[in-house]
Amino acid sequence: MLIPKTIIYDGEIFVRAIDFAAEAKSDSDTIDEAISYAMDCHANNLLIDSKDWYIDRAIELPSGIKVVVDGVLIKEKDFVFDNIFRPKTVTLNPDDPFGYPLSIDKSHNVRIIGKNGATLEGPDRHQRMLHPFYKEEQDMVGDYWGWRGFLIFITRCDGFEITGFKFQKIRSWTVAVERSKNGRLYDLEFYSYCKNGDGINLRIGCSRIVIENIKGSTSDDMIALNSGGEYCEYPDNQYVFPLIPSNYLIPLGESIEERHIHDVFISDVHSATTDYSEAVAFLSSNGHKIYRVYINGVFDDNPVIKPKRLNIIGAYYVGRYIKNFKEGDISQIRIENVISNSTEQALMFRHPVSDLVISNVTQNCKTGVVLLALDKNINTPLPSCSSASGVLTAPAEDWVLKL
Repeated sequence: MLIPKTIIYDGEIFVRAIDFAAEAKSDSDTIDEAISYAMDCHANNLLIDSKDWYIDRAIELPSGIKVVVDGVLIKEKDFVFDNIFRPKTVTLNPDDPFGYPLSIDKSHNVRIIGKNGATLEGPDRHQRMLHPFYKEEQDMVGDYWGWRGFLIFITRCDGFEITGFKFQKIRSWTVAVERSKNGRLYDLEFYSYCKNGDGINLRIGCSRIVIENIKGSTSDDMIALNSGGEYCEYPDNQYVFPLIPSNYLIPLGESIEERHIHDVFISDVHSATTDYSEAVAFLSSNGHKIYRVYINGVFDDNPVIKPKRLNIIGAYYVGRYIKNFKEGDISQIRIENVISNSTEQALMFRHPVSDLVISNVTQNCKTGVVLLALDKNINTPLPSCSSASGVLTAPAEDWVLKL
């Protein structure tokens, strides 16, 4: 016998958000009430369907929940500056709601699933604020404005799944994951045109993550593995609010081993990203390591044109983005089956990468190379690799980043 206000959907018991709707109730209130009911009756499954949903705050997800968005749009209302989804374990600081939270408790087993063209979308019009560094009022768009600008935010979570969504009107990084493990992100489509509009940003302390079947066009990296970051007070130069809110754990005695990124599998990435962005980027600093990363299948979906982008896969940042980098901080990297059309360097490593294995890279740019790297990696074997220019490698020390 079914519990009242539950249905059978796809062979499981679900609570359906539309059953909690009322004329005087906002979509956000409706969804929150449905989540509470689903957890109280131990169904633990929420179905969002029937109509497009316009929210005025983040949908906060408790541990153990599965949310299915079937064939509809979830969109933030005008001037909302918040995540669309985040764990319920994040406790905001009421005196500094965009800064470091008061706490982030651990969570587990959170699943966010889109079906039949489900779409997540940011607002049409953005909240504005005086930028304390630039001394002018700006739209709160881009990475300078911190973690509340991410559409999906996962933190301190063991076991998560994100799949089946198209993302539009992205305000900053689209999906940001930090200090989390045992996760899958797959069948996702990104269309980002804002400043530093990454698709997936896998941050400090992530491990045992699978990323598969990713496509679209982003204004910055499609996928970034970024183990950089440190605890600092904000504003910090142009950064108004923190991008890694869980970094409040660092001064509390967290061990550095907990902050490495490792055991990541990435496959089937189709990127039409242009300008100076990458399909997969590595950034490591402050002793936070990146290791055991396997990349199989990254495809430049741009036509064979005059080079318009930086490279397809690489580690290249200098300055404030890469601090205290040491040889061995990026290691055990396996890359195979890459096609480059719109960059002069398919792969680029301006930092020494230990135990780097590359195979089956095709460089179609007539003036390009397969690998631009430091001298340490310039002799890395390149089996089954080819370049339209006939040149496979070139030294990174002769290359100047032109931004």
